[in-house]
Amino acid sequence: MLGQEFNAALTMTPELDDIGYWWTFRENTRDDASWAVAFFDKFSGREPDWDAPELFFSRRRQRAALAAADQGAAEQGRRIGA
Repeated sequence: MLGQEFNAALTMTPELDDIGYWWTFRENTRDDASWAVAFFDKFSGREPDWDAPELFFSRRRQRAALAAADQGAAEQGRRIGA
């Protein structure tokens, strides 16, 4: 989806194939679903925000991507994000 929508390539990390990471993912997200964001960041090769994983929109790169998407959408007469 990122490649299609934002022309961005992702390289997946070896943690995707590590069953231990998946068990940790399962245990942590069972207690607090917001941890899923941090784990998916880690799986996609990005440095997770372990202190506040639920604050996706507060991250600089995500804000920049949303702004770029909004600008492109505005040129087409529609709005994507806030």
